[in-house]
Amino acid sequence: MRDCFNWARMTVNAQHFTHRDSEEFAPLFEAITQLQDDLRFGVSDADRLWSICMADAGFEGIDRQWEASDIILREYNDARSALSQDTEWQEQNPNVNSTPENSELLSELHQREINMATADHNCQISTDFAERRQTHIHNVENQFITDHKSTLEALRDAYEQRD
Repeated sequence: MRDCFNWARMTVNAQHFTHRDSEEFAPLFEAITQLQDDLRFGVSDADRLWSICMADAGFEGIDRQWEASDIILREYNDARSALSQDTEWQEQNPNVNSTPENSELLSELHQREINMATADHNCQISTDFAERRQTHIHNVENQFITDHKSTLEALRDAYEQRD
């Protein structure tokens, strides 16, 4: 079943496929987009277990594993922006780029990143995150294929008959 989904995904990305934008298959492509969004933004059991573990490690409010790096990136961007607007810091550090080595704010954030990454790694291992997440994806994709089997087959047939 996984191969069928990969084929469907490849078909979605195949710009030369003329049936891609046809009205007949538009609902299927919308459903594929929705499936991808659901898999990315939905919270699976794997995510819930991982999130509980992260909260226990002191990092509350992170629902999905991929959000951890997004949070740190936003915090780094905010900190760098704050330093670039901090005239006192700029006067004390002329011609110096803000780095963890020369900024207490970034140094603290750097340590937080290390602590979060360590907790993330430990939580992924202790919750068997990768296996649980892969099982969730497999189940969702199989259900999608079951639900859209006839349309996927019609799309395959149309693709095979293209010029």
